Amino acid sequence: MLSRIVASLARKDAVLARDVGGVDPVSDDVRQQCLAAVEDYGRVDLVVLPSDTWQTSVAIWQGGSWSCLVDLWTLQEGRSDLALEVEVRESEGQYRFVPVMVYVP
Repeated sequence: MLSRIVASLARKDAVLARDVGGVDPVSDDVRQQCLAAVEDYGRVDLVVLPSDTWQTSVAIWQGGSWSCLVDLWTLQEGRSDLALEVEVRESEGQYRFVPVMVYVP
């Protein structure tokens, strides 16, 4: 699911403007923040998450959900300073992914 979220962001399709099952809809503010963060970072092209992503990304249990910080990768530099923050919650026996923001931690 995280890879699908990043692929949506890489397409610059307003972060999940297309239906992605298992991912909660994001507000216009979150969409704009995510796109602006990538644009402000510079002229880079996000790429699909490589397996190395999981060596440096983290997830922390917050007592009702997981807070995940996923390193983003670009064509120009490999692992970038950008990260995607996502909440993961369980609902009706399924995991739901909620994009929160993109930023440089």
